[in-house]
Amino acid sequence: MYNASKLAFAALALVLTGVISAQGQVNGSILATAQVQTPITVSGTQNLSFGNVFPGVAKAVAYTDAANAGKFSVAGQASTPVTYSFTLPTNLTSGGNNLPIGSWLGYENTSNSTSGGSGITPSAAPTSSTLSGSGALFFFVGATVTPPANQAAGSYTGTVTLTVSRSLSFGAVLPGVPTVVPRTSAANAGQFDVTGPHDSQAALTFTLPVVMTGPAGATLPLLFGGSDAGYSQSQSIGSQIGFDPKQPFVITFSQNGRGSVFLGGTAQPVPTQRAGSYTATITLTVVSLP
Repeated sequence: MYNASKLAFAALALVLTGVISAQGQVNGSILATAQVQTPITVSGTQNLSFGNVFPGVAKAVAYTDAANAGKFSVAGQASTPVTYSFTLPTNLTSGGNNLPIGSWLGYENTSNSTSGGSGITPSAAPTSSTLSGSGALFFFVGATVTPPANQAAGSYTGTVTLTVSRSLSFGAVLPGVPTVVPRTSAANAGQFDVTGPHDSQAALTFTLPVVMTGPAGATLPLLFGGSDAGYSQSQSIGSQIGFDPKQPFVITFSQNGRGSVFLGGTAQPVPTQRAGSYTATITLTVVSLP
């Protein structure tokens, strides 16, 4: 989400004839301003390492283990609401052999520490969080491997993936007044960062809610138009190919295997809309194409 606002200036020349007094020239000035938004990046900064494991003996690594726990760091625009989820293996593998892994535990913090934050249970369920005032978020991950008594010797590996996306935010909404968030809104459009083999293709499919749910089960209708989604190989919100989020869309990853998907929409509160906070879940499914 590399977002740079560009301002275009046009110079107009006007020739006037007549007598101009000394006080006839009056100048005014304004400031041209732009805010460059920081893209969301996720980095795996330390592997989850179990070291030597023996057949029939379970081994746990706590998320507080500074030397062996897995760690992710997230960076982006300060104080940005985000949604995160984990993709977790059920086995580590070595050739055709499996080593069961589970009992996942984790910790989320806006500082690089396992104190002062919140314990989490890593899972595929989307979970809300907010980047710190400096645009940071850290995750620490631990788990347990349970080798059977006949576990084959070998070096076992698996992949833990953390996905972080920026939420689609409508901000303050007034009863009876539709609120539109364009997919080009640097502050409020939703953003998904996707990865795949370089120059490969993938099919995108959204699961879109028709309402957000609020206090006491109240609902707030949503509308997604035919060009409310966009894809950018360069991950720039200002360089998108628009598409209909209600239809499957095929993308091509860049040479570095990355891209960003942006989403806007319209909140349509009724005149009698109940006050309160409303939320809904938007899911983007990415399927690699052969």
